[in-house]
Amino acid sequence: MSDVVRVPPSAPLRAKNFVFAGIAVMAAYVLCNNESFLINPAHPIWQHYEPFKWWLLPHGLAGACALVLAPMQFSDRLRARFAKLHRITGRIYVTSAFVFAPIGA
Repeated sequence: MSDVVRVPPSAPLRAKNFVFAGIAVMAAYVLCNNESFLINPAHPIWQHYEPFKWWLLPHGLAGACALVLAPMQFSDRLRARFAKLHRITGRIYVTSAFVFAPIGA
């Protein structure tokens, strides 16, 4: 018996691709219209964030990791072809969730 995992061919346009593209567009819209102060260090809101600004860095980095790695957990091809990578990204995702959630609270 061989240890080769057969993965059925997938269609180039799947519903989850449209969902992820929609999420990316919504995130870009919110960043440009509502959260633009994050990119502008001269914005006056940073005076409010000054006392706890160093707590925002691990919160933001861990949250970004979680947001980037979460879709990888839904990939059938990644899970079938690269099981070890799938497990590693899953562990990083869970760890980052345990970091960013308490800091955000």
